[in-house]
Amino acid sequence: MSATSNPCPCGSGQNFDNCHGGKEGTDAELAHAQTIEMKVPFGGVPGQTQNYIVTVNGSPPRGTPGRYRVVFTLSRDGHLPTPRTAVPFDADLPGDSHVLFPPGPDAERGGSKFVQLRVATTTPAGRFEFVGIPNDAGRLARIESVPFNADGFHDAARKAMDGLSGFLSTWSCFLDLPIWISRTHVTELASGAMQVDWTAPFGEMELRIAPAGTVQAEFKAYAGLYREALTSGSPAYEFLCLYKIMEALWNRRARMAEEARKRGSEPTVRRHEELPSTQDAFDGWLGAIFHPRRPWDQMAYDSFFPHEVRGWRFGRVKERVEPVRDAIAHALTDGSELPLSPDELLHKHEVQKWLPVLKCIVRRMLRNDFPADFLPWVQELE
Repeated sequence: MSATSNPCPCGSGQNFDNCHGGKEGTDAELAHAQTIEMKVPFGGVPGQTQNYIVTVNGSPPRGTPGRYRVVFTLSRDGHLPTPRTAVPFDADLPGDSHVLFPPGPDAERGGSKFVQLRVATTTPAGRFEFVGIPNDAGRLARIESVPFNADGFHDAARKAMDGLSGFLSTWSCFLDLPIWISRTHVTELASGAMQVDWTAPFGEMELRIAPAGTVQAEFKAYAGLYREALTSGSPAYEFLCLYKIMEALWNRRARMAEEARKRGSEPTVRRHEELPSTQDAFDGWLGAIFHPRRPWDQMAYDSFFPHEVRGWRFGRVKERVEPVRDAIAHALTDGSELPLSPDELLHKHEVQKWLPVLKCIVRRMLRNDFPADFLPWVQELE
């Protein structure tokens, strides 16, 4: 996604080519960037993090090796700096947190209201410095990096997060306070192009249930863990919950098949337990497990059905994601020492990739195993 503008985004009023189009910007120059905010249509899978890029004067949309600045905007629980349906490209968002700045030593004499927060660290990628910015209430609102070298947007975001995460974790541990990063803005200083992450919001759905009836206690247990997954706020925990549901359903089936054999009966055969292989089958397949039907876009299709696993049986997908589950579970439960990186501990990239796939598999299996309890009014696949 891109947007073009003749004036330079630093707010100087000059033409881009005569300002940051021909030189590297500085923190001070880019700190007053004009607000760019876009209302975006529903896209992707709800709850999934996406990246949007705005470019200036047709600059390359992916970023090139050079100098970058990264701004992390914080939020308090339930208080986001922008509406969930808006993608803000302004790095100077009114963030918030539970962390208070001490008053400045000369505040009563007209000096700075709050002490300055500036930290630095060295990682395998180099030295990184960060500046904390308070909001009007004196709470930590944003953390901005001093410009540094990176190969592109994603590389810059990763390097900055690696440098900052140790401070955030230490402060959270010291103060016994959660510290949430709500938005991450990455600016390529040479071009003024920006990347911002955004989590696709959950929409509003009409509740359709039978006026009377009972739900199996067994199904309620699975539904309860599904709800726990969605409300956890942790992708790694959501992944573990969904994997547990999938695994438990397979174990339940094995038990029921053994009981059927002992009775001399044939085990139940489940249908549709493979991911569709062609895009013309996606809407019908998803429509049987998501209700009401939704206008899924290409981003959602690619998330639910990655090209490498299209047409795969569920058991084969389980074998593919099982090592990720094992790595997370063992890291959190065995007696070994912790790795130095929380990203390494929780395998965040792999988790984000496989979460939508697991959600589809779990919903399809619940539909097959609890037809009277899970979406009984929705038309089944032929």
